[in-house]
Amino acid sequence: MKLKIAFLSLLFILLFLTACETTDTTSKEEIVCNEPYIRYELNCCLDQNSNSICDTDEINKVEYLQEEPDPVSCLDACSSDTCSGKYYVACLTQPDGCKDKINKGIIINRCGVECLKGSDCKLNADSICDSDNKCAIPEKPEGLTITVHSRETAYSIQGEASYASLSDEAQEGYIFYILDLTIENDISEIILTGAIESKLKDEDNYKYRCASRATSILSTGLQGYYNPGDVQRGKIVFEIPEDSTPVEYSLNIRLTESFGSIEQTCQISNDFCYNDDII
Repeated sequence: MKLKIAFLSLLFILLFLTACETTDTTSKEEIVCNEPYIRYELNCCLDQNSNSICDTDEINKVEYLQEEPDPVSCLDACSSDTCSGKYYVACLTQPDGCKDKINKGIIINRCGVECLKGSDCKLNADSICDSDNKCAIPEKPEGLTITVHSRETAYSIQGEASYASLSDEAQEGYIFYILDLTIENDISEIILTGAIESKLKDEDNYKYRCASRATSILSTGLQGYYNPGDVQRGKIVFEIPEDSTPVEYSLNIRLTESFGSIEQTCQISNDFCYNDDII
């Protein structure tokens, strides 16, 4: 009887252990993970990129790789702006935080540069920008200087000063063209006699002589002798067709008898006209 009881007890224990194993296996097989989830141990985890690795593990890995890099140690190429001849070299901070030299070229008011062109200079109307990028006033050549103060047209002229009672009319189809000039004698030791022969040329190359009557009643300022350094102002009048356009004028001024004359041609549009070619 005791043997039977012991046998039954052993059988019952074996059945119990077998039942437990079966239940455990069944519970593992019942874990089902639907995409985008995958099986991980006894659970499911998200795998959105379908690489069979739980996304939580990948995030931790990326965060580890994206740690802040070590700061760059700068070896600055400069500490301040400098000049290389006339070229301005700026010391500028670059995107990496380091300073580097940047050639900015030739800049006004940097590295001794005063100008790039004549209009940058304000010394006077004649100032220029020389080859060293400095503003300068050119030396006037020794010769004759003519300055045009005004250019006017009129159909009639009323005399001035002692000729105020006189007048002159341009012939039909013509008009008076009046130049208000200053003539300066910059020639050393040469005297101008004041005997001036003047001509005006238009765009069609027609030449017109001075209208002597109109000129004489309007101004006598250009007559007389010009000693070296003398300056005289007066007006010269030409009678030209109404539809013509003057482009240049010429003056032939006699010098003292032994020196001949000066022939000077100037563009109408120029306010200043120089001549250092002495005949």
